[in-house]
Amino acid sequence: RGAHPSPQGATVRVGDRAVVPAVVRALVHVGIDVYAAVPRAPTLEDVYFEIEARRATSTMGVPAAPPRVGA
Repeated sequence: RGAHPSPQGATVRVGDRAVVPAVVRALVHVGIDVYAAVPRAPTLEDVYFEIEARRATSTMGVPAAPPRVGA
């Protein structure tokens, strides 16, 4: 979903926590030191915006799949 620098290093957002190992592997592969990967629980705001985004992209009134949160 995106990455941006922060005072502590970098913040990387992904849509599914299952991809975290691959992201860390890719960073290490290109020579970036990774000292920690700390997943955070989604906030209520994260869940709300995910649901709204899926509602907006559903077709013909059929709800989209339930949101996957927890990345």
